[in-house]
Amino acid sequence: MNKMKMYDPALLSALKNADNFMLCAHINPDGDAIGSMLALGRLLRKMGKTALMVCPDPIPTHLMWLPDIGLIRPVEALEGVPLGAAFCVDVSEPKRLGSAWEYYRQAPVRFVVDHHPGTGELAHYALIDPQMPAAGQMVFALWQELGMALDSEAAAQLYAAISTDTGNFCFNSVQPETFGCMEELLRVGFDLSEASRRLFLVRTRGGAQALGRVLSSLKFFAGGRATCMLAPDEDAPALSAARARQILLKRADALWQRPELTLKVPAQVLRLKASALNELRRTAWQALLEESLKVCGTHAAADKQQTQPRRARF
Repeated sequence: MNKMKMYDPALLSALKNADNFMLCAHINPDGDAIGSMLALGRLLRKMGKTALMVCPDPIPTHLMWLPDIGLIRPVEALEGVPLGAAFCVDVSEPKRLGSAWEYYRQAPVRFVVDHHPGTGELAHYALIDPQMPAAGQMVFALWQELGMALDSEAAAQLYAAISTDTGNFCFNSVQPETFGCMEELLRVGFDLSEASRRLFLVRTRGGAQALGRVLSSLKFFAGGRATCMLAPDEDAPALSAARARQILLKRADALWQRPELTLKVPAQVLRLKASALNELRRTAWQALLEESLKVCGTHAAADKQQTQPRRARF
């Protein structure tokens, strides 16, 4: 594939001249944040630089197999460490850095690379591109533009990053260049089957039990046109953000015969404290039902003309 060019020469020059880096992931880290940070740390070390990687929150269990994961430290490890530069990825605003923000903002040179809308004001050098599907794809481009050869460890880290934020390459944000990245990562070589299994198929016992409780709360409304699931707070830590997204954004198709009348209402998840669950359950479901019926009502007249609804897809 053609090398991706997206970085300002000033950013690349500043990166080459800086050292003693602090790298930080965002709060509630996902595969894109952790994989991108690990690949960036590996890149800087190949350049002969020092990089201390920190994360303000615990790393999800399904990411603990990633190469170099043991190098990530708690934010407190920065105490007393002289910093020459700070670099964050997948972060669009200071509050996303949690307790790491106080250290990050004091670094003499600050960098940020992110694919979420943002101003870039939290850094001296920023690359913000909301068109990118994942921060991992932007870090991949940085490896290329600096002329550094990827290794199998970095390939696995970048695969975890890109596959996480593209829904395992299912989201509309995926670009032709995204598959070009995957081509290069596979050429370098890593165990794709094992990496995919660990990221998307393996669950802890607690995660499987939490999933069962969430699915058991599934309710259908408006003739199957909308769904609702409730996840009490005690289940939230056992369900990673990526897995919750896969589970809870499943949608019930409307049973309309004509394609133009198909209605898709995303499933709603309300993470309620156990003590408030019974009190709020009826209110939450009633609100969802009323909203669904309001949307469905716009097609009520047309629906009366349909006598043979099509088969639902789930």
